[in-house]
Amino acid sequence: MKQALFVGCLAAMSVLGCGNKDGSGSGAAASGSGSAVSGSGTAVSGSGAAGAVPGASGTAIGCKSVGCGEDKGDFFEKCDCSGKKMGAPLTGKWNGTIDKFFKKPIFVVENTSERPIQWASAAVYYYDKAGKQLEVELKDRKEKFKSSTVNGSNFTLKPKEKKEISIGWSEENHPKDAVKLEVVFDGWCYGVDGDKATELCIKIDRAPVDRPAAN
Repeated sequence: MKQALFVGCLAAMSVLGCGNKDGSGSGAAASGSGSAVSGSGTAVSGSGAAGAVPGASGTAIGCKSVGCGEDKGDFFEKCDCSGKKMGAPLTGKWNGTIDKFFKKPIFVVENTSERPIQWASAAVYYYDKAGKQLEVELKDRKEKFKSSTVNGSNFTLKPKEKKEISIGWSEENHPKDAVKLEVVFDGWCYGVDGDKATELCIKIDRAPVDRPAAN
């Protein structure tokens, strides 16, 4: 399904594996109420991770199970939980390094829920040592965060599992004064891709363009 949409997956993978796909543009992804963790390791949590009871075999869970409408809740018809003050079941901490293969920051991402997660959307923010949010200068525009999506075999996180994932701007686009990076998740898919008895995809409030550092 969505793995089929994931273009350009390379055979020679680093420890981060196949599955990092970035979108761009401020406002394209991220949640102000989602969980965020700064490079200094201090977490900022939302109002609690969303959960759902898996359906019986072959039965779709549906968005009604989390109080977010009547949609299917699959990858193409995600549950819109905007305004519900729902926190993401994912946290991420920048480990201070850049992946040598993907040339992107490496975050240690944790699934804090009791269910597997196999897709997520996120926004990565950059700050200087004083905590000032930094813009990224591109050829034709400036951006205040990097919108990203991640999936694939390496991003399949078991309950409570942690993995190193590379997300954010390529190293060549990093603001020169950036010393602190934070990631905020605003969408995710529980369960197994394409299995309607376990899959439930949720999107929550987008992050503001201007966002203060967590600490």
